[in-house]
Amino acid sequence: MVTRLGALQACLIRDALKAFPPPELVLMSPQPRALQSTIPTLDSAGKEVPNKEDDRLGDFMYLDPVLYIQKTSKDRGPSKIAYWQALDSDLSIAEGAESFSHFISRVKDFISDIAQRPEETIYVFTHGYFIKAVEIIAKKTDASNQELMRLFREDEFEKIRENEIVNSSKHIKNGEIVEIDVDSDGTMKIVKNHRDHLDRLKGLNPDTATLKDIRLPRTPEQPRKSRGRE
Repeated sequence: MVTRLGALQACLIRDALKAFPPPELVLMSPQPRALQSTIPTLDSAGKEVPNKEDDRLGDFMYLDPVLYIQKTSKDRGPSKIAYWQALDSDLSIAEGAESFSHFISRVKDFISDIAQRPEETIYVFTHGYFIKAVEIIAKKTDASNQELMRLFREDEFEKIRENEIVNSSKHIKNGEIVEIDVDSDGTMKIVKNHRDHLDRLKGLNPDTATLKDIRLPRTPEQPRKSRGRE
């Protein structure tokens, strides 16, 4: 479920997206935290904009499923380190866990479908690993799954040690917006990674912060009212 911080990030996403063309379609991962993150944007877009869930947009669940049930990131740490150290794209470490090759297959399948859609502007709500996979595929379209996994690991993690795994500066942040152009042949161009809208969360306590704290700016549709002398 989305946290208080996640709810604030969702509102910042909504406001940041007002700088882009309005969506003709909204697609989202079926996982609860992704669905909840779309709510402010869907409310802003209006009921006339079609939206639907797509199972292919689900997160990359490569660990034993039991590690995602009432477990913390620290609990998953050893298994996460072992998985990425193995660097085996066909490895499925437990029943119900996804291999990297299967993950890449559904990412590519989604990209192929998007390339053929008639809409000009599509908003996609998914997860950091999915977005990172899209970025890697855009850079190395013809790379093998094993090579894509190596590139993914290099891009995602700054270091992987026996008892430590650290995200790199290229790690996709929660609430980050990645602008992508997709041609009809599936060729992709990463236009820009947008993070500036998240700066309003800096220095705030995620357990107590409110919408008032992030001071959402007025948009052109909401002109500032005159208050006399400032």
